[in-house]
Amino acid sequence: MTGLASEETAIVLKTRWHPLWFTFFFLFRTLVTIDGMTSDLPWGKHTFQVEPGTHEVQVSLGDNPFGRPVGEARIQTEVAQGRTVHLRYRSPFSYIFGEGHIEMIR
Repeated sequence: MTGLASEETAIVLKTRWHPLWFTFFFLFRTLVTIDGMTSDLPWGKHTFQVEPGTHEVQVSLGDNPFGRPVGEARIQTEVAQGRTVHLRYRSPFSYIFGEGHIEMIR
């Protein structure tokens, strides 16, 4: 996470777990994929420098015992030159079967 100068083009992603799972989700990290590049990150706020244009952002918690992504959520967003897009991801209620939620917040 870094401070951004006004001319930088970036995506800022804030990840949070469902409040009812506060004793469980801290054991997991998030897998964040932007345009095919995956990062294994802790929960919290992360800044990704990107080129201007359309970007595909996917967040999950890895795979469940059945080999399916857990808490997967996707969004496609347009980032203009010198602008920052802010996204928020929230984990699912159920670890095994739930889907996550991602949205633009600014």
